[in-house]
Amino acid sequence: MTIPMITLTNLHKVIDQTTVIDIPSLVVNAGEVVAVMGPVDSGREGLFQLLSGAIRPTTGSVRLAAVCRVSFLETAPSLRY
Repeated sequence: MTIPMITLTNLHKVIDQTTVIDIPSLVVNAGEVVAVMGPVDSGREGLFQLLSGAIRPTTGSVRLAAVCRVSFLETAPSLRY
């Protein structure tokens, strides 16, 4: 039996008229390992901000299982490339 831990549905985030996140659907089940990769400014940080609740999506939804915890720590400016 698969247990969804993270469910993203029609997830969109627009900042300054630019779409920074556009995920039609994604389900991460218990026991799955997912890597988030991409170039600089590809939306990885924004995705984790959405997952942690630090920011809200423009449209769509983020659902986390009750036992799922997501934290977001912003990179210190001095550690950025």
